[in-house]
Amino acid sequence: MNEVILFLVGIVVGVMNSIAGGGMLIGFPLMLAVGMSPLVANVTGNLVILPGQITSAYGYRKFLRRLQKRYLLLLVPCIIGAAIGAFILRHTSSERFNQLIPGLILFAVLLFTFQPYLHFHLNRHMSRKNKRLGSLVLI
Repeated sequence: MNEVILFLVGIVVGVMNSIAGGGMLIGFPLMLAVGMSPLVANVTGNLVILPGQITSAYGYRKFLRRLQKRYLLLLVPCIIGAAIGAFILRHTSSERFNQLIPGLILFAVLLFTFQPYLHFHLNRHMSRKNKRLGSLVLI
């Protein structure tokens, strides 16, 4: 029965990610509910959404080519955050990770909630003639 639930959750997560993103905000807790350990659910979730992320990047390739190269600097905080997150996860016990999960999910929900605000300011910044990166970081 758990396999059927996980299959259906996978479909829901895929649909949500293709429309607006944030599917794992539902998928992760449901994987926990069917008995997966938090670490396994985390890794599984990241692997499950990887094909969609790759195909999205491919689908937006023409748009991405038009971006000014300096916007690639925005990858720096993403890479640093991913490295810090991987380091913390690697050096955190399973019990401690279980305690951190509610806060991490809350943080993800807040980021998802403020995504339209961030998107609005990024678009406004890109349409300006003066595109200093410092003003973008201070949004």
